[in-house]
Order: sequence, then structure tokens, then C-alpha cells
Amino acid sequence: MLRTIAAREVLDNLMSLKFLFGTILCLVLVVISTVVSLQDYQSRMEEYDNTLAEFEKNRSWSMVRILRKPEVLSIFACGFDKRFGNVTTSYASGRIPVESEFIETEESGQFAAGFASIDFVFVVKVILSLLAIFLSYDAISGEYERGTLKLALSRPVSKASIILGKLIAGGVCMLIPMVMSFILGILIIQLIGGVGFTSEDWLRVALIFGVSVFCVMSFYMIGLVVSGRTRRAATSLLILLLIWIIGVFLIPGITTAIMDRYRLKTPHPIDNIYAVWRDFSQNNPYKSSQGMSREAYNRYRLERYELEDETNRTIWSIQRRYLNRLHSQADLVRWICRISPSESYAYAAEALARTDVESHRSLMRYVRSYYEPHRELRKDYYRDREKFEAERENYSEPVEAPPMDFSASFRAAAPDICLLVVFNVLFFMLSVLFFVRYDVH
Repeated sequence: MLRTIAAREVLDNLMSLKFLFGTILCLVLVVISTVVSLQDYQSRMEEYDNTLAEFEKNRSWSMVRILRKPEVLSIFACGFDKRFGNVTTSYASGRIPVESEFIETEESGQFAAGFASIDFVFVVKVILSLLAIFLSYDAISGEYERGTLKLALSRPVSKASIILGKLIAGGVCMLIPMVMSFILGILIIQLIGGVGFTSEDWLRVALIFGVSVFCVMSFYMIGLVVSGRTRRAATSLLILLLIWIIGVFLIPGITTAIMDRYRLKTPHPIDNIYAVWRDFSQNNPYKSSQGMSREAYNRYRLERYELEDETNRTIWSIQRRYLNRLHSQADLVRWICRISPSESYAYAAEALARTDVESHRSLMRYVRSYYEPHRELRKDYYRDREKFEAERENYSEPVEAPPMDFSASFRAAAPDICLLVVFNVLFFMLSVLFFVRYDVH
């Protein structure tokens, strides 16, 4: 009986115009977004190679250039891959690096920029979630209006079997456009773009597909929950569209706007930083080497560098407190947005694609790890010339920052994956509970 119910539901959904239009729209958007994202990735890779070649020609041990390679999986989930910088400079005589620079591509401001935020994640969280709602809004209330629900319950079948059959049918129907979209996108990337994936990339792609299924099914089960609480399909659809608009657009938009306004009111410590640096300059004026012996001048420069280090660490402590406040505000907003399954899905997909905020923070931690040995090399110029000559070449070539490993990415995505699982279990239990208590008379 369960198979019969599921088969009937699958057939009804596949024969409906809403499924046809939703699938066609999904495939069209996937083709457009994949082609545009692929071109954008190739442009950024070309710019990255040109920048790397330029840095190779202009080597300097006193200025280490650290580059972040564009993420290939940004084609699926662009996230923050283009918003944060991908070049950072560590100066032997400068302060601790705080933020990174941004390499602009030639595509900036052109047609591709208009589709910058449309990727596979966008298609899933907007188009496929909406399709899931349209397939489930009348799953119970629609049958109640048509009288088929009372007829189905007149047979020896439990309500739990009916709701489980509808859930299985919904999963099968939603998998069809998802699988088609995923395969189509991968074919475009592999055949047209000629972009290859490593074995780890394939694992990340598979996990992104898995969390996409959890996201879409959570919206489908929200439809079952609401449909099991209403008597009219139109009422159910109206409520579900309101939930969809709030979850997909209003919650992330409003919370982000509030955070931006609060961030603007958070005072930047630039005045404190200038005061610390001005105090150092006034109390430790620069001395000329004229009239000083080489040994005395070397001692003076070492002492000055030690004082500079102390001053830079003081400045970094001020900057770190400011950054920690900004990070805590951003993390709070993200946790508020996680009440929406679509946002939890987006965060998980971006973490798996290494285009999330944590990937940028990891980059900056890696960049700052160069500060101490780089400053020590500067001091070796005056205290140990042989050591300086032996190690200076290690700081002359541009450095490619290593991407986050799979375990770190999975840890970053784990909270959102767990939330999606909880959403699915919770909504399924509610749908069963409401349908069992549904009065068909």
C-alpha cells in the first residue's frame, strides 16, 4: 500500500504543470549561472596567474606577497570568494597584516557582474525550495477539498503510511530536477570549461549535493506541516509563500542590514592606533648613521626594531579587539539567520566549497604567521649577516596560501548540517502528528 501511495503521488506530481515549469526554470538558471560563474572563475584564475608572474619578476625579501588561489568550487557556491581579498603583503618593517587586498578582474561591472550571486546554491535555496512548496501545499488540504482524502482513509491504510508515502513521493520528485541540474552543471564545467576536480573536490561536491537534498526536503516537509493544519489549499499556499519569503529573503536581509548599521556605529580604533604610533615616533626619533660606528649603528637599529615590534604588537592588540567585535557581530547574525533552513544550507555549502567567512579568517591567520619570522629576518640583517643571507631567499618568492583542509571545512559546515538534519526530523514529526490528528469529516 505504501508503494501504491508513493507511486500515485509521484505520477500526479510529474504530470503537473508546476513541476514542468519549475524543472525547466531550474535547468535554465543552472545553465546560465554555471556558464557565468565558470567565466568569472576563469577570469579570476587568469588574473591570479598574471599577478603571480608579476610578483615573480619583482622579488623582494623585505616584502612577502601571499596569494590565495580562487576556489574552483566557487562555481557552485560563490560565497565570499570574490568579496574578500586574495593578495596580502607582509612587510619586514611593517605592522601585523590585518586585512587582504583584492585583485579586480576585467569582468567587473560587465554583464557577468549582474549574475554574481546566482549560483547553484541560489537555485536550490530559491527555485527548488519554491518548487517544493508548490508540490506540497495541497498534499493534504487539497485532497481534503477534493474528497479524495476521506476516500483514501476509508481503506485499510494508516495515516502514517499516507504521510510517509507523500514524503517519499516528494523526495523522488525533487531529486529529479536536482540530479539533472547537478549533472548538467558538472558537464558544463568539465566539458566546456575544461576545469578538473581533484578527488577531494568530488567529495565536497557530493556533500554539497547532500545538503542540497536536506534543504529542499525541509521546505517540502514544511509544506506538509502547513497543509496538515489547514482545510483549504489556497490558505496553505498563502501561508507557505509567506514563510518562504520570510525564510529566504527577509530574515537574512533584515539581520544583515541591522548588523551593518550596528557595525557603522562601532568606533574604529584608528585614532588610538595613530596615537600609539605617534608616541613611538616622538620618543624614538630616527638617528642617522653619520658619525656612528658600524657596531653602534647595528645596535641602534636592533633596539629600534625591538621597540617597533612592541609598538606593532600594541597596535595589533587594538586591531584584534576591534576585529573580534566585528566577528562576534557577524557570527551572531549568522546564528540568527540559521533559523531559516535556506541560510543553514547556504552556510554549509559555502563551508564545503571553502568560500565562507572562516576560510578568509584562516587565510589571515596564515598570513600573520609570517610576521614573527619575517621580522626576525630583518633583525638578522644587523646581528647575523650569514644567517640573513642563507634565509633571505625563502622570503623572496611569492607564497601561495594553502586552502583549508577537508577536516577543517567539514567542522565549519557540521553545525549547519546538523541543523538541517534537525529541521528535517522535526518537520517530519510535526507533519505526522498534525496529519494523525487531522479531521477528515
